[in-house]
Amino acid sequence: MKDAAPRYTRRYVNIVVAMLTGAVFVEFYHRQILAVAMDAIGKEFALSDSQLGSLVTAFAVSYAVCGPLLGRLADRVPRRGLYVAGISAWSVATLLGGYAGSFASFFVTRLGTGAGQASAGATNSPLIVDYVAPAKRGTAMAIATAGATVGALAAGALGFAGVVESFGWRALFIGSSVFGFVFAAAFFAIVKEPPRGWSEGR
Repeated sequence: MKDAAPRYTRRYVNIVVAMLTGAVFVEFYHRQILAVAMDAIGKEFALSDSQLGSLVTAFAVSYAVCGPLLGRLADRVPRRGLYVAGISAWSVATLLGGYAGSFASFFVTRLGTGAGQASAGATNSPLIVDYVAPAKRGTAMAIATAGATVGALAAGALGFAGVVESFGWRALFIGSSVFGFVFAAAFFAIVKEPPRGWSEGR
């Protein structure tokens, strides 16, 4: 006999949308801390402009390569677990970046950050689609997308105003990674994997 579809309340769906918005916030916060710390990193490792630019390129290439691969994987496995794994992975990469001892090792952590964040594109919107009915889906997606802007702004405000100036760029990366781990645990505890097509009664 086929299992009955779960019954998610409107309140729970709103909580899930909030968590998905928070995940976008964490993603873009972690993405932008490199820009916040770029000058300090360049001075510590004596990097040229081209080397600094390659750190951005490393992230972008890794994200672009891993995005379609993780998208195919998301079509076959629970999105919630893949998302949590991605958040944890980019948080690990951020943590390792805080301990990097050379340009080469820091470059590798940017590849890891890009690969981890590629999971977001493969999972965030599909989860919203399966949780939110078509009549309200546009609003939910707009709210989640706003998390990107807020996350980027928070990285600049918190990085420049507090951590980098007072404690250095490494403290910013290490502290941000802890934030990522805590959020990943909360996401895993709160968000359930919805049946595909649940929002449309399929």
